[in-house]
Amino acid sequence: MLKKLLKYEIRNTLKFLVIFYSISVIFALITRILFAFEDSSFMVYFFSRFCQGVTISMMCSALFNNLLRLWVRFRQNFYGDESYLTHTLPVTKGTHLAAKFINSVVTLCLTMVVIGICLCIMYYSNGIGEAIKSFVYPAADMYGTSIITLILVFLLILFLQFFNILQCGYTGIILGHKLNKSKIGLSVLFGGIIYMGSQIVTVLLMLIASLYDTRIIDLFTELNPVISPSLMKLIVIVSIISYTMVIIVNYLISVKLFKKGVNVE
Repeated sequence: MLKKLLKYEIRNTLKFLVIFYSISVIFALITRILFAFEDSSFMVYFFSRFCQGVTISMMCSALFNNLLRLWVRFRQNFYGDESYLTHTLPVTKGTHLAAKFINSVVTLCLTMVVIGICLCIMYYSNGIGEAIKSFVYPAADMYGTSIITLILVFLLILFLQFFNILQCGYTGIILGHKLNKSKIGLSVLFGGIIYMGSQIVTVLLMLIASLYDTRIIDLFTELNPVISPSLMKLIVIVSIISYTMVIIVNYLISVKLFKKGVNVE
């Protein structure tokens, strides 16, 4: 049943997001073509910059609407118009949340991939590629890793940050709908509080890690701490582990709260 739910969730979410994906890619292609001729006239230059702006705004909108759409669907499915149908299905609440969780991972990753593709379409060239390599290579060499690994680690941390925001929103919606008044407002409030709490927990986990490596504490006690390559590696590892733990714990809390009952509208 999880497979069917997941297929339904992904199809429903992408049906909405594909509009932003398509516009982003189309305008990225137009921008790339206009870039090749922007020196020919002022109007070509103007339209190239206009299309560039549209592409960037659509990429940002795709990410923002990805998060917003998932939150809206979460509320509609469990507390809104579709809630009665959802809760009559022969599926456990844990399975429902698992489908939402996996769908969030898939669509958020896909949105980030589309943004990356659009950026490559607009800007990539041999010159840009070499410039990126020359900029990133010293850092990769200093940390004893490859350029690809460094970029992937950065993207992973970025993904975990966005996914943490998304998961905090889910938990906020569950808590907000435990009460009988101002459910939407309280959902936003609880989501914000949970997110701030997750950031505090991440900092606390960093402090706990400083018990095993005292160099981490320098980040909290010194204005200009010396960050060696080995320390930076440790910070990245601790950050990834911390965010992963926070997301998992937040998800388990959501499952527990959800299983205690749902107040549909």
